[in-house]
Amino acid sequence: VADNIDPYTMNHSQLVALLSQPESTELDWKAAIPKGLNGPNSDLNWDMSRAEMLRDLASIANSLIRENGYLIYGVKDLGSSRNVIGISKQLDDADLQQWSENHFDPPIRFEFSLISIDSSMVGAVEIFPDPGRPHVVARTLGSAIFEGQVWFRRGTKNTIALRADLARFFVRP
Repeated sequence: VADNIDPYTMNHSQLVALLSQPESTELDWKAAIPKGLNGPNSDLNWDMSRAEMLRDLASIANSLIRENGYLIYGVKDLGSSRNVIGISKQLDDADLQQWSENHFDPPIRFEFSLISIDSSMVGAVEIFPDPGRPHVVARTLGSAIFEGQVWFRRGTKNTIALRADLARFFVRP
């Protein structure tokens, strides 16, 4: 990596390369930012939407072993192709980092970027592998994530880890 390139900032060409890939354990396409984040930050919809976003983030983070994972907002997954539709709400990386610190132990390592593609703005979360996983919900939020839960991806589905799943977290490859 060249000295003047930040290896932790997703860029346009990386996003274009991802557009050819289907959803997987490490990649989740979202057509929109959860709609409750467009309203006032003091109501139940706000908390439910934050919890939804955090659940998606934790699910990928807990599934990563060696490679980065991605949660991309503003792209509709059509199965064999993706359609860039953009997002209307722009989020701040610092806010997302604070949400992660407040709700997970250990906090999830990631970076949120806004990337312009096809005249639309896409929200890209690049999630970094963490040997300290699993990321456990430390504080209940919005009746969608609850203290003590461990979320991960089984294929393309987010799910709560059960006993056998938890045992695999502590067996290092």
